[in-house]
Amino acid sequence: MMSQDAGIDAAAGRARFTTPINVFRTRQPAVPPHAFHQERDAALAPDAPTGLIDLDLSTALGTPYPATSPAMLCRYLRLRPQESIVTRHHSTGTVHHVLRGSGRTIVGDEVLEWHAGDTMLLPGGVDLAHGAAADTLMFLADDEPALRFYGASPPPVSRTSVLYRKAEVERQFDAVYQRGADEDLTGKAVFLTHEAGGDYGTATPSMVAVFNSLEAGADQRAHRHNAAAISLVLQGEGVHSLSDGVRADWLPWLVLITPPTALHSIHNRGPKQMRVLTVQDSGLFYYLRATGFSFG
Repeated sequence: MMSQDAGIDAAAGRARFTTPINVFRTRQPAVPPHAFHQERDAALAPDAPTGLIDLDLSTALGTPYPATSPAMLCRYLRLRPQESIVTRHHSTGTVHHVLRGSGRTIVGDEVLEWHAGDTMLLPGGVDLAHGAAADTLMFLADDEPALRFYGASPPPVSRTSVLYRKAEVERQFDAVYQRGADEDLTGKAVFLTHEAGGDYGTATPSMVAVFNSLEAGADQRAHRHNAAAISLVLQGEGVHSLSDGVRADWLPWLVLITPPTALHSIHNRGPKQMRVLTVQDSGLFYYLRATGFSFG
């Protein structure tokens, strides 16, 4: 049995100190602007097997766990016809958007039937049994890296699953487009939230999920914020974005990263309304009162 003095000495031996000149000048790798072309091609390959494809920048970010941004992880999920998969995510909740296909997901004793264009928010830390009736591709996004950073486990399941039907999202957009002009407008958008989403309209405590749109020929006003943004292109013909001057041309179902604090904008030169599903770690910055938002 260790003596009290020995225990104190052992604890003191674990002490480390640092005395930086300026602690705010961090040496962490920057979040890069990035488009996941290779992963998109793999997910769309005709012979792609049932499984998950991580959108992983952990090497660039210097994290010991998969991460798309320091606080978020995104994936494609491919489901072959009549095949199934059971997933379990180390997160407070995972957004699932159905790009194509149809099927069902079983969460505990609840069964969710889904089709192309539907979105689900499913709890973390539990088995999710997905089965496809047709060839299916989903986009997944959650806050797993944030929990890994804190060394935290998913919370006890306290929220139920949420299903956002495509038709209801379109009805919400109809109401958005009936609004008048507003100089404070950042986009004509529909946020996906629920009873526990709070005043900020979050999907998970740290993350928002939002459908954004832009009319043909229009430009989104350049702005910046502290949250990183990960965007899934749903309709992007003739659309490009700028992030600190770096141009990215959009393709259907391509996923792009806008780094935190980057000055960014979207430009629609195509014939149709732009549509994108974006997730941001905004919830954390809302809570910290540090959104860092500004135009120009």
